Amino acid sequence: WSSDGALPIWPVHQAGRTDGFLGLRIPRLLLAASASALCAASVLTDAAPPQTPTERTIWDGVYTSAQAERGSVTYLTTCAKCHGADLQGDEANEYPALAGAKFLRQWDQEPLARLVERIRTGMPFDRPGSLTVPQVTELVAFLLRSSEVPAAGTPLTTDIDQLQRILISQTSGPRR
Repeated sequence: WSSDGALPIWPVHQAGRTDGFLGLRIPRLLLAASASALCAASVLTDAAPPQTPTERTIWDGVYTSAQAERGSVTYLTTCAKCHGADLQGDEANEYPALAGAKFLRQWDQEPLARLVERIRTGMPFDRPGSLTVPQVTELVAFLLRSSEVPAAGTPLTTDIDQLQRILISQTSGPRR
């Protein structure tokens, strides 16, 4: 620090004295503000990207029986021709099971939103994207019921952000 309250940040020797960067002097207040801004910027850029917290799993009761019932009609008219009336798929034709242990294992630890979006944008195979969001959520409710996931009094939402917070879990045990 010099007598005028400035800090030389890059010593330059001129006629036997040390001055600031390229002969400039930086006031203490400006230096403190600059250092604070750099620290804040460093913290913000080094932070991990925000993640959507998982609030619950499919085992917490995320659909109603009425939704599953409506979804069963959609399944029979739209999905059963490829995935079978028993929802166990057709391995020879690479149609995956849509219920039970195989299904839950395939989607384990994925947000329910991913399954909904997969069905909404890619199914049925011969008419992708032809199902409405309510039809897809009712269909997913049917798939959950067929996998012995219990229903509740609250309907499965059609809001993709909310579905992102529901985790598909192979078992009803503790969350990972």
